[in-house]
Amino acid sequence: MTQSTVKKIGLKDLFVRAQAYMARGDFASAEKLLHDLIEESSEENSSGQIVQARVCLVEIYEEMERHEEADEALAPYDSSTLDAFPTNLRGLLLLAFGSRAYWQNDFPRSVSLLESAREILEPLADAANLVRVYYCLGRSLQELNEQTLAREHYKIAIEWGRRGRHLNYGVLPGVTGTFPAIIATSFVMRDVMSRMERLKDSDATVLIMGETGTGKELIASSLHEEGQRRDKIFLPFNCSAAPRELLESQLFGHKRGTFTGAVNDQRGIIRAAEGGTLFLDEIGDLALELQPKLLRFLQEGEIMPLGEAPRKVNVRVIAATNRDLEQEVREGRFREDLFYRLNTFVIKVPPLRVRPEDVPPLVSYFFEKMCRRHHRQLAGITPEAVGYLARYSWPGNVRQLRNELERSVVFAEEGQTIGAASLSPEILQSVTPSSPVRVQPDFSRPINFKEIMLDVERQLLLEAMTRHGGNITRAAELLGMSRQTFNYKLRKFILNLPDISSMDEAD
Repeated sequence: MTQSTVKKIGLKDLFVRAQAYMARGDFASAEKLLHDLIEESSEENSSGQIVQARVCLVEIYEEMERHEEADEALAPYDSSTLDAFPTNLRGLLLLAFGSRAYWQNDFPRSVSLLESAREILEPLADAANLVRVYYCLGRSLQELNEQTLAREHYKIAIEWGRRGRHLNYGVLPGVTGTFPAIIATSFVMRDVMSRMERLKDSDATVLIMGETGTGKELIASSLHEEGQRRDKIFLPFNCSAAPRELLESQLFGHKRGTFTGAVNDQRGIIRAAEGGTLFLDEIGDLALELQPKLLRFLQEGEIMPLGEAPRKVNVRVIAATNRDLEQEVREGRFREDLFYRLNTFVIKVPPLRVRPEDVPPLVSYFFEKMCRRHHRQLAGITPEAVGYLARYSWPGNVRQLRNELERSVVFAEEGQTIGAASLSPEILQSVTPSSPVRVQPDFSRPINFKEIMLDVERQLLLEAMTRHGGNITRAAELLGMSRQTFNYKLRKFILNLPDISSMDEAD
C-alpha cells in the first residue's frame, strides 16, 4: 500500500479494516494493514491507535505461532511501567503481556497480569477484550491444574461473548465481502451488505431508500470506498439544500455570461465528480423541471451545461431518498420515467427499530468516538443501559442513537460509568421487555430458510445460557440436548473455546 493510499484511507480506517480482516481469519491482510498503520503514523508508541495496533499484532502472531514477532510487537512497552497510560490502553497492554506469559509457560505471571487486565477492562464493559481476558485466564488456570476455576472463567468468557456477540461474526452466511465502516450484524443488514457486495464494482446507478437517520450516505460512501472507483472522488450533493433557481447551474454547470450574475464559468457538481462517484441525496426533492436533464445524464452519460454544447462525463451515480417515490409519481411530483431509471438497483436500509441486535455494537462505537471527540475519560457504559438502548424504538434511527450517546458522554461525570439513569427520560419511559427470540425476515425478497433457522438456533442457545448463568449442563437440559451436542453448537456460534466437556464437572 502506497503512502498516498494510506493517507487517503486514513489511519483510523486502516485499523477498522484490519479488525475486519482479523474477524474473517485473514491474518496476513490484517498484519499488513497494521504494519502500514504503525509505519505511516506520526504518533508515539504510547498513542491509542499504535497501542491497539500492536496489541492486535500480538494476537495475530500468536494465532500464526510466530512468537518472536509477538514479543517484538510489545518491545516498546514494559509491563511493570504502564501507569502513565490511559486506563483502557493499560488494560489492553496487560492483556497482551498476560497472553505472552502463557506462551512463555510462565502461568502464574500470566494469571497475575490477566487479573490486572480484568480489573481494568470489566468496568469498561469491553466485551470483545473481556472475552479474550477470561479465555486466556481459563487456559492459564487449566495449566495450573485449577480445573474448576478454569471452567468458570470459560463460562464467563461465553457470557461476555453473548453480550458482545456482534464481535464474533467474522464470517456470516450470505456475506462474502467486507464493509468495515458499516457497524451491523443483524440478519436484515447482512442482506443489505450482500446486495452491496454485488453492486460495489458495478457502474450501475443505485437507489438507496430508507428513513431519515438510517445511514444512507454511509452505505453510498462504502460502495464507493470498496469499489473500483475508490481512488477517485466521492462527492455528495443534497438536492434539497441548494436554492431552486441555482440548482441547475450547480448540478450541470454554466458558461460565463449565460445569465445575470454568471461572472465566471462553473463546471458544476457532475463534472467535478469526473471519474468518481456522485451521491445525490434527497433525490425525491429534486425540482420537477430538472428531472428530464438528470434522466438524460443517467441514460446517456451526457450533460448540457447552460450556454455550452453537450459533453460526455464518466461518473457513477448513487441516489438516496427517504420518500416513497412511487407515491410521489402517483401524485405528480416525480417523473415516472426517472423513477423507473432509478428503481433498477435498489438498496433498502431497514430502520434501527427492526434490528435491535445492531444497537450494542453501535453503542460501543459511538461511546468511544464521543469520548475521543470531547476529551472525556469515562469508565464505560453498563449492560443495563445498553439493554435499554437496544429495546428503544429509535424514531430518529442511528442518528438519534449517536446523539443520545454524545449527550450522555458530555454530561457524565469524569471517570464514571454511564448507567441507565443517565439516559433520556423518553427512552426509560418507553422501553418494554422484549421477546428473547426474534425472527424478522424481509418477505419482499426470497427467503433463505436455512439462514433464518441458524439465527433462531443461535438465539435459543444464548437465551438458555443466560437463563442458567452460563451453566452448560442446565442450558442443554432446557433445550433437550445432550451436553456434548450443546457444547458443539455453542462453540460453532459463539467462541472457539476448549472442549469444556473434557473438564471436571462441578455443577
